[in-house]
Amino acid sequence: MFAPSFVTGHLISRLGLTRIMLTGAMLLLLCSLSARWRLRRPRVSTAAFAAPRFTRGTRRPIRSARMILRFQKDSALARWYQARTADRRADTRKTMIVALARKLLIALWRFVTTGETLEGVVLRPAA
Repeated sequence: MFAPSFVTGHLISRLGLTRIMLTGAMLLLLCSLSARWRLRRPRVSTAAFAAPRFTRGTRRPIRSARMILRFQKDSALARWYQARTADRRADTRKTMIVALARKLLIALWRFVTTGETLEGVVLRPAA
């Protein structure tokens, strides 16, 4: 961070203050123009190569949906997921796990607001 300060004093005394200031302003202008050009050019779609990125708001519901599939295999939601993903295609499973997470959130909201329990889910008593 401080390394350029060792060189700048020598450059200012050798080349002059105005020349160094103009060079810095020109570099700043070139950097801003190249950044602006990069924002304008069309981007190549890398959707086929990119891994799916889940935000914090979707990661936890998807994890909960996977836990429902793992620990509550006899529930209505797990049976719905198994029926929809019977073809064993990866893209179908990815889409359906998100749909299962949404259905689970709706079912949990109903449980909290109206007390309606999830069909087939075994609830353990609080310890």
